[in-house]
Amino acid sequence: MVNHRSNSAKKPPPPTKPKPKMDTNEKDPLQVFCRLRPLKNLTDTIVVHKIDDHLLQISPPGQQKQLYKFKKVFDPQFDQHSVFKQTAFPLVKDLIDGHNGLLFSYGVTSSGKTYTITGTPQNPGIIPRTLDTIFNTLNKNGLQNIRFGFKPNNQNGFEIISTPDAILKIHNEGIYSTPSNNKTPRKRDAYDWENRVQEEMFVKDINCDNKYAVFVSYVEVYNNYIYDLLGDHQSSEMNKCSKRIVEDCQKRYYVQGAKEIEVKSSQEAFDLCIKGMKRRRIGTTKLNNESSRSHSVFNIRLVQAPLDNDGVEVIDDDNLIHISQLSIVDLAGCERTSRTQATGSRLREASNINNSLLTLRHCFDVLRENQKLNTNKMVPYRDNKLTHMFKSYFEGDGKVEMVICINPGLEDYDETLQVCKFGEVSQDLVTNRSTPIKRTPLRPINNFFIASSINIGPPLPDKYVEDPSDDKTLMNWIMTLEKRMENHEQNSLIIDEYQKNVRQNISELNRDNTLIEQQNAVLKMDLVARENQLLEYENRFIHMKHEYSETVNRMKLQIEELQQELSTTNHRLATTEIEKSDLHNEFRHYKRSIKENTGNEPMTTATGNNIQSPPVINPRHQRSLSTDDAKWIEHRPPGTLDLDFVGKKDEIATKYSLTHHQATDTGDVETNVYKGDVIPSLTGGSQVIFNDVEKLTQYPCMSDSLNITTRKNRKRLAEMFERMTTTTTATASSSTRSTPTTVTSTIVNSNAEGMEFLPSTSSNQRNNGTPTKRKKF
Repeated sequence: MVNHRSNSAKKPPPPTKPKPKMDTNEKDPLQVFCRLRPLKNLTDTIVVHKIDDHLLQISPPGQQKQLYKFKKVFDPQFDQHSVFKQTAFPLVKDLIDGHNGLLFSYGVTSSGKTYTITGTPQNPGIIPRTLDTIFNTLNKNGLQNIRFGFKPNNQNGFEIISTPDAILKIHNEGIYSTPSNNKTPRKRDAYDWENRVQEEMFVKDINCDNKYAVFVSYVEVYNNYIYDLLGDHQSSEMNKCSKRIVEDCQKRYYVQGAKEIEVKSSQEAFDLCIKGMKRRRIGTTKLNNESSRSHSVFNIRLVQAPLDNDGVEVIDDDNLIHISQLSIVDLAGCERTSRTQATGSRLREASNINNSLLTLRHCFDVLRENQKLNTNKMVPYRDNKLTHMFKSYFEGDGKVEMVICINPGLEDYDETLQVCKFGEVSQDLVTNRSTPIKRTPLRPINNFFIASSINIGPPLPDKYVEDPSDDKTLMNWIMTLEKRMENHEQNSLIIDEYQKNVRQNISELNRDNTLIEQQNAVLKMDLVARENQLLEYENRFIHMKHEYSETVNRMKLQIEELQQELSTTNHRLATTEIEKSDLHNEFRHYKRSIKENTGNEPMTTATGNNIQSPPVINPRHQRSLSTDDAKWIEHRPPGTLDLDFVGKKDEIATKYSLTHHQATDTGDVETNVYKGDVIPSLTGGSQVIFNDVEKLTQYPCMSDSLNITTRKNRKRLAEMFERMTTTTTATASSSTRSTPTTVTSTIVNSNAEGMEFLPSTSSNQRNNGTPTKRKKF
């Protein structure tokens, strides 16, 4: 591809301040469609494949596959109607709704761009189907204004002409007509556009309170010059009649001096299109026998203005006119001179075509960068007439769509790759969404009730009475006017009936409105009460939330304290268990060593004598039972040795003791003395609360066996006796000097924290050589 910089390029001015970002919800993206043409060379290798409705894959032999995403991908099986329905029909709806639109085809030479835009009589393209859809919509609702009812003001605007003036102008100037024997500029003898296939689609939602008129214009951009294809000049004079681009009062760009022609049918409009195609620059290259050497732009402008209250005449106010425009562009194909082998004028044409397309790409790149980075770099619109003409579209004054046409063959691979890249990145552009037309108040209501019933009558005849003797034309006018007058009377009756219904509906609505206002007042009062209640609940909730937070914090502190206390208790318990286990082990070891030292010596049991032994007392108390001033009640088994320290006086007792004897596993006697307090009960009696247990254990004395113990055993016994918390010696002897016995007393103290084993000691001790040891368990 040959790239030349345009001589008309100027140094861009310094960039201005960044524009503020706009809400993306108010913007529309540039939509890019892709269409694959059938393989023009059947021997060529297909390298472009459709993956799905949105993905296109290019896979040349020996190279990496590449995927490109588009709004829609049309394979060769899609017909012209399907392509028009998904690409141009939304733009036609926007045109009738009062919005602008731009659709252009882009691709390499001989890729099917002109076929997509124009088509054939059997398969019409986008332009003829667009014209059919517009006039199908207007004629179905009878919304076309009288010819010459709108007049161009040569400043990209229009003026309203009254009906009598329009009729007079029709009579004076005649109706513009295109010869019916026009032929397409390509293979004219083969096609017959007069019998082409008609598109039957139409737009359903249209404002029936407006009158519409359609104007068309056709220009081309050739070697960076603009020429009018519908002008009155001859083809040889076209180089002398180039047009320039100017800006109107609404900051929109248009071709000054380009002829705009009002059309009343799709066939009339397409005849003008055919006329322009005949004048378009066409050349022969190595790649295409009929290659477009210029960019063609077919403009369709829809002018609409509201009707008066009677729904007959257009309101004579130019400020109420709304103009929407749809531009359909058939771009010339980009080409490489190495393939076309163009020389002379063809080389110059190719250079200008490539320069214009390169400028279009550059403008898109700068626009995309400005939108992405929120900058305001100068966009080089003026570098080429093509981009300068559509500057307002690219800056947000309308919706933009692009159809890229691709030849799937390998011979166009390099150009196809560049086209796909340009098409994919162009989708990043967004344009401002057009502002909808503000309808006249109450017009939608009138449409709802009246538009479907009003029938103005047959259209006025195209032929006017020029000769008073022309009875046929005169009768045609008389019949038409009489029919329209009859319809007018019927419409008046319909309108009166609808007005009566409207008044009745208004009365009913007023009654309903009064009732609704009363209900609304009640609801407002209820709402205020509920809001106050809600406020109270919110305050209570905040207070409860605060209390809850304080409670949680307090419980956390308590939990931490309890956990710390539990940890300390567990540590003490573990230490106690270890000490208890050590004492049990030492006791078992001591007992085993005693058995080993005593051998098989016979064991004798000491007998009691008449000498009273000292009583066993709780070491926690400084006074024994015999010296305590409290009154005791003592229960003990018969035959128990009288310790002679419990009072016998029949007085009210305040203390209680229970003595219990039982044999141990070793044959010794174990005595348990349960002590408690006697307190009066609520019913006048007494009750006992036990708070102490005194435990006495009897085992043989070791005085004889100590002589035969070894030094090691004596040392162990000494260590064990050192751990005793309390040592009490009691000697039990008999008159016959039998074997003495040792009594060990252990008092079990119960309290709130647990049970503690303590030794008890008698206040009167005898030491007859027989030791009595007390051990803490």
